[in-house]
Amino acid sequence: MREAYGFLGMLQDEDFQFYLQLFSKIMPHVDILYKKLLKDINPVFIKHALQIFMSSVEARRQSAQQQQQEATETTTSRRTALGEDEKQRLWEKICDTILTHTRERFSFTNHLCHKMFEQHCHTFPTDALNATMEAYAMLNKNKLKTELSLVYENPEFRSCCGALALHHLLMRYNLQDTFSETVALINILVTTPMMTAEAE
Repeated sequence: MREAYGFLGMLQDEDFQFYLQLFSKIMPHVDILYKKLLKDINPVFIKHALQIFMSSVEARRQSAQQQQQEATETTTSRRTALGEDEKQRLWEKICDTILTHTRERFSFTNHLCHKMFEQHCHTFPTDALNATMEAYAMLNKNKLKTELSLVYENPEFRSCCGALALHHLLMRYNLQDTFSETVALINILVTTPMMTAEAE
């Protein structure tokens, strides 16, 4: 009985209702983005889905004052530790945090694009290699560069549609020992989750 009374008190708390309303406005957009990311890993598709998501969150951020007025009109309890200005500031800060994490998390999706192989065949992507080595220092840089140069030059490798297809091709021809650093890098790329947690 006490637990039920505690839950009732929490549900009547204006601050709790504020957070509930805030996340009820944002979570449907998170669900939509999550479902889109499960469908396709095409970098263009991902970029478009992210733009839609970020625009939606930005729109929610911009409407913070209007949302606060709606919340004030619908609440019956006046128990609150947060003032209206503080709620608006929190609303904007939470949206900003979501946008920042989204930008950081999805700042690099080019590793999903096999069309870059043709370009790299003529000009090796030294900057990308250096960035990769900063992130994954356990790899042998010289061996990886040699292996990737061979991958970029080979038409059969260039025909692969993404990292997973390249991985399957290397495994099918039993080249995991010959291209050990490339296989290690692909293993990292294909097993790194796109999202740290499900939308739920």
